Amino acid sequence: MDFSLNEFQREIADLSNKVLADYCNQDRLRDAESKDYFDPELWQQMAEAGMLGLALPEAVGGMGQDFETLMILLEQLGRHVAPLPGVAVLATASQSLLPYLDVAGVQEALSTLSSGKGLLSCALAETGLQGGNKVETRAEGSGSQVVLHGGKSRVPGGMQASHCWTLARHGDALGIYIFACAQEGVQRRPQQTTSGEALAQFTLAGARAELVATGEAVNGILTTARHAQRAASAAYATGLCEGMITLASAHCSERKQFGKPLGSFQAVAHQLADCYIDKECLRAASEAAACQLRDGGDASEACLVAAYWATEALHRISHRCQQVHGGTGVDRDYPLYRYSLQARQVEMDLGGQSRILAELGKDIAGQKVA
Repeated sequence: MDFSLNEFQREIADLSNKVLADYCNQDRLRDAESKDYFDPELWQQMAEAGMLGLALPEAVGGMGQDFETLMILLEQLGRHVAPLPGVAVLATASQSLLPYLDVAGVQEALSTLSSGKGLLSCALAETGLQGGNKVETRAEGSGSQVVLHGGKSRVPGGMQASHCWTLARHGDALGIYIFACAQEGVQRRPQQTTSGEALAQFTLAGARAELVATGEAVNGILTTARHAQRAASAAYATGLCEGMITLASAHCSERKQFGKPLGSFQAVAHQLADCYIDKECLRAASEAAACQLRDGGDASEACLVAAYWATEALHRISHRCQQVHGGTGVDRDYPLYRYSLQARQVEMDLGGQSRILAELGKDIAGQKVA
């Protein structure tokens, strides 16, 4: 299997790396931590460079590239721990709505995202409920008069979002609805996360919305969103791991003990070698999932494998890199702690190794029975 980048993809990697390197220095990242870990200037720069619309259709101002190319950008976001909700906005929320450009609200939301004038998010967790399949948000009315009532929690990028789509019940029917966030029927309250990024709690009290899909199409959107989140998180995690290993390698080359660089000691070198192996396994799984999504096949197993390797590699590499750094790794004036917090956040967002392995086992067992 050939995972080498084509010329356009190399240009995307170089351009995104250049923009992110300029805006993700220590001072700017420290400043972003006091602002919900979001940098509006960087967001605009990414829009001007065409990065926000990279995998969006030309009809909404995008470049029309595939998911594989989007993964290259997400990896760069992870490498620089960019203060942007890239996975949630560019992959999970937007990729799942691409078949519904005929819906006015979807076209408006994606056009706004591509131009950098707003964010599109998705609100799937219900306020006060633990079960992922429980939906108590209600949709009332019909046509252009639909309004939503209920509460949503842990909305990624919710404090900055201009548009959001969510699940709601209209009678006994479950539907996907999209709404503008800047309206009287939507109240937002920040929720802090492990990484410092602010999610949002939404209170919907008569929020005007538009129906996107109902019936079996709802499951299709949710499945696409789930696959996109897992594959995109794996790409982002690959970048995080690359960044942590780079810091650890530099530290062990410069820091001396007993008159020799730390990296010259076999025990330390082996730790870093294990990090590299884990990172390359993650990269292979991530790119395999991207290819499955690009080609339109059944990507369930590939995305689960990528998600598993993301949680496994992030945990092991973060631990090892902290170990070889000693106390330096937890110093908030040194960048490694920021990578470690993001690594833990991605692990939790994906559900953890045990949960992913259990779902992967059921998926494989189901194939055997079939």
